[in-house]
Amino acid sequence: MIMKQKPLPPAGARFGKYKSEPEVRLDQAEVRKTVEALEDAYKGIPACTGKKSKSGMAQDSAMVRRFGRLECVPEHIEKLSIVLSEAPDAKTGYFLSALIDSCKAENFTIHSILPIPCLGYRNRKNVTVEGDLGDRTGNSMRKGTLRVSGNVGEGLGAGMAGGTIIVEGDVSGTFAKGMRGGEIRINGDLDTKIRKSDVLGGRI
Repeated sequence: MIMKQKPLPPAGARFGKYKSEPEVRLDQAEVRKTVEALEDAYKGIPACTGKKSKSGMAQDSAMVRRFGRLECVPEHIEKLSIVLSEAPDAKTGYFLSALIDSCKAENFTIHSILPIPCLGYRNRKNVTVEGDLGDRTGNSMRKGTLRVSGNVGEGLGAGMAGGTIIVEGDVSGTFAKGMRGGEIRINGDLDTKIRKSDVLGGRI
């Protein structure tokens, strides 16, 4: 399956298309300043190895999380996702996941201009994704909800221990490998059959 790609918006219109409605209205100049600081922190993180093995993903995530313990609120993360998803890689998903995990809030919105891989790694929060996601979405997810409005790549929910993943679009490649708990709901099409031996628990 070929993941659909969305054209990049003009640089000046990065944030204009997405209107968030936080309960507490934040000073937009301060929001932009914080997002720029988070983007600078992201640029300082070394590139991930990109290994798909369990140890490789844990190594990459641990490396990114050392940089991802930064103070922010859901609106900062939402706007940062617009910027970083213009050219996403594994580091993008791990970084956003680390920010979400360290934030005190429970509900988040992510905008994926191009499919972000590795988003939702060890997720414990409620995350809504507007757009497509790449490979290894929701890997080792623990609790909470991950709802994706578009399509998802290979490795969805691998090692998942709890929570719920809802995909409104299609799923490509293998998924739920090593899943031990939780629930995966797919409302679109699958291009592969799930192997029962891969799923150790949970519900699909």
